[in-house]
Amino acid sequence: MSNDELTFEYRDEFERRRIAEQIVKLLMDDQFSPMVLDGDWGVGKTEFCHKLINLIRADQNKEGGTNKSISRCQCLYIDAFAEDHGDDPLLMLLGNIARFIKNKEGNGDTSERYQKWKSASIAVAKSCLKIGAKAAIGVLLKQNADSIGEEVSDAIKKSAEEGVDAIVNASLQQYEESNSNIEALKSILAELAKDERLIIVVDELDRCRPDFSITLLEKIKHVFEVPNVSFLLVANMRQLGAAISHVYGNGSDISRYMDKFIKIVVSLPYYYDKMSVSRRYLFELRKQGKMPNIFGNLAFDFIEYILTTNSHSLRDVEHFARYAKVLESISLYDWQYSECEVDQILSVIAIYLCCFNRNVIKKIIGNNIDVDLIF
Repeated sequence: MSNDELTFEYRDEFERRRIAEQIVKLLMDDQFSPMVLDGDWGVGKTEFCHKLINLIRADQNKEGGTNKSISRCQCLYIDAFAEDHGDDPLLMLLGNIARFIKNKEGNGDTSERYQKWKSASIAVAKSCLKIGAKAAIGVLLKQNADSIGEEVSDAIKKSAEEGVDAIVNASLQQYEESNSNIEALKSILAELAKDERLIIVVDELDRCRPDFSITLLEKIKHVFEVPNVSFLLVANMRQLGAAISHVYGNGSDISRYMDKFIKIVVSLPYYYDKMSVSRRYLFELRKQGKMPNIFGNLAFDFIEYILTTNSHSLRDVEHFARYAKVLESISLYDWQYSECEVDQILSVIAIYLCCFNRNVIKKIIGNNIDVDLIF
């Protein structure tokens, strides 16, 4: 199934549609952007984002819209992890917005707005490059002064002073041009979002290189703070905090940094009613036939216990179910007529270790195991 087909109507086993509608409502207000959608790896953040975007897009082409809980707006989805192979997250953002404008305008490269954005983007990219020229002043000044005549020495000093002046002037000019070009970008973006708010979803931010993800946060704040443009950043906050520590050192005030660049954090709930989402998902997989029906009630209760007690993610639950299917497919054992609960419990343990702790399997194979380790 493609991302465009993921909807809450198709599947909403955790009843997250209401959360999506509340998030969109908050994103319609500039004071809540940038917003972070927080959640551990494997809890369904990416699928939730595509459903949220499709919820917004569902009636945008209909006159006046049909969903009164969703204001009219436009969406851009960016997979940051898929694009962190480059060195500059600013170029990644500029390029994705350029592609969005090009597709929206419908007349390709001939679009006036696209051409303006492209020109301003190139100018910003150039002006943000660091001055790479290196003066040879340091090398010259390392020479023994006694070996250089007074006239030559004076000439070197004069050249050094002129070189520093030139660098300072170039830096000032570069700074002025950079600000001017950034304002041009903001103006184009504001015009684009004048009639319909633009929501930019940046997914997988926590999986990017630490320097890439942190620079991206800072560029969003400094370059893309534009009225009627909202950012939803999808990340594991603990991992994002680790990235900040990596870039700025372990003594960094992570909370203060977050407050500077992030307006609000919304977490996907870990519980559905009084049941963990992992447990609910396990029952859903069994209902859909994706969890093989080879385990009795006791064994299934044990599966539920070890997956939920150890706080496994939805992706982990799916992983376990897949390996259980493998066992069902290749085993010579006739599960259909098995009523031996001990065999079933041992099979559950084997599947669990195969999925999440293969080091123990190696010890079992090498007869280097004891009951305490299994327990």
